[in-house]
Amino acid sequence: MLASIDCVSCPWRQAKTNYHNALIIAPSDEYLASLPYGELPDRSDFTHLSSEERMAYWYKTIAMSEVLVDEFAEVMAKGSIMDRLEPFY
Repeated sequence: MLASIDCVSCPWRQAKTNYHNALIIAPSDEYLASLPYGELPDRSDFTHLSSEERMAYWYKTIAMSEVLVDEFAEVMAKGSIMDRLEPFY
């Protein structure tokens, strides 16, 4: 059991208890690599992309994320979430 989870950019966010009951839903490394720039958009995009580039990047990522919505809906409809769980260390 993990007593806490560290967030480097947000040190005040510490899971102190009940973390063993958490379900973390996260995209795969393969999915992230398929995105423009190979990562999720974040606030740092404001510093190195123009407004036009940033908006295009963010909208493209939103559109590409629809596959995650569809896959999650399918897993929930089939009741097969347990088949997809992986341990988090």
